[in-house]
Amino acid sequence: MNFWQVYMACAGGVVLSIAIPVLAKAVRQQFNVGGPAELGGVRLLVHTIWQQLRPYVILTAFSLAVALLVVAFLGESLRTWQLALLAGYAWDSTLQKVVGRP
Repeated sequence: MNFWQVYMACAGGVVLSIAIPVLAKAVRQQFNVGGPAELGGVRLLVHTIWQQLRPYVILTAFSLAVALLVVAFLGESLRTWQLALLAGYAWDSTLQKVVGRP
């Protein structure tokens, strides 16, 4: 795999690490409202997702920069996209736990 393939897979892991908790919280909030499902509910869901996502934008930018360091550090040991994805996910998930984010 070339550098960009490894980096993109690692960055994908970082993005998943951020997106999964955000989306889970937004879905829980949406479905705990108790209102009927309607077209307006989609708008509310998108708004709720954005409200949850905003604090993570800076964290995402920082994490993507650090994904570059993960790739540089692990280098040749990231031989498949799966290993790179998991390396990015594991690193970012650990970072979130350390700084107190979900």
